[in-house]
Amino acid sequence: MIAMYTFIAEEQANDDSDYSVAELCRVLEVSRSGYYDWAERQPSPRELSDRQLAFEIETIWECSGRTYGVPRMHAWLHQQGFNPSRKRVARLMRRLGIEGESGRAKVRTTI
Repeated sequence: MIAMYTFIAEEQANDDSDYSVAELCRVLEVSRSGYYDWAERQPSPRELSDRQLAFEIETIWECSGRTYGVPRMHAWLHQQGFNPSRKRVARLMRRLGIEGESGRAKVRTTI
């Protein structure tokens, strides 16, 4: 549902869009009132917290030379005074498209 509302909002932000909100809602089979309710709603405390954590994660990842994965990122966030779970850090990193690098060299043992 939220993905459809986001799509409608992006279409409305596009100046070249030929479709009205009513047309988009009808085609996507969502109510206009639901869309406008979603558009005017303030972000939840969890969403605001996720945005702050995502910013911190991106900053730490860049400062680490793009090497930190979930375990080191989680430990560093705890060191900085944040208290997210490891799964939450993993979810945010996945959403941002951030992956850590393995420190191990790939050794070929047989030829």
